[in-house]
Amino acid sequence: GFELVPLTAPNDVYVDSGFEFRLQQDGQPLAGVPVEVFRGSDGLDPQAARGSQTVTTDAQGRARVNFAQPGVYLLTTRHPQEAAQGSRPPAARSVQYSLSLQVAP
Repeated sequence: GFELVPLTAPNDVYVDSGFEFRLQQDGQPLAGVPVEVFRGSDGLDPQAARGSQTVTTDAQGRARVNFAQPGVYLLTTRHPQEAAQGSRPPAARSVQYSLSLQVAP
């Protein structure tokens, strides 16, 4: 199936080290897949700035997310990606993967 395989332990993520992972389908790496990263509210500071970034997997299906500040983050991706408007019909089957992380200082 479609998997996000953590290369950094998800319960051991720090601002200075980031989070590395690999995306794969049936054990094969998925290259060029964008992963959106959203910063959310951790409940302690609901007014904190929330931003987003996108990282894209390399030829080996690997990507690294770097964080500017501690907090709660959501990583989300879909495979296959939706087609650009007017290019071709969407895939009959699409799978989405989401992961939330608490990033420590």
